[in-house]
Amino acid sequence: MICVFSDLFVVPSTAGVALGGVVFQRGITIRECHLVMVLTDMSDMFLSLINMVIGATPFAVFSLIANAVGSQNDLAGAFSNGT
Repeated sequence: MICVFSDLFVVPSTAGVALGGVVFQRGITIRECHLVMVLTDMSDMFLSLINMVIGATPFAVFSLIANAVGSQNDLAGAFSNGT
């Protein structure tokens, strides 16, 4: 568990520090770095995909509920309080 966390945290952090050092040594701004622009575009793409999934979630929940209600043979018994 600790090794997985360290791989997920240490490796990207080290890569970010190294990239920042290279960009700083070359004297270019972050906006001029092509790798940063590609990573920013990928971040925007993943964010839009996540927003699409979040937007589709109510329809998915509604379809699951409709499937569960539609598969009931005794709908009145399913919604009764057991009395």
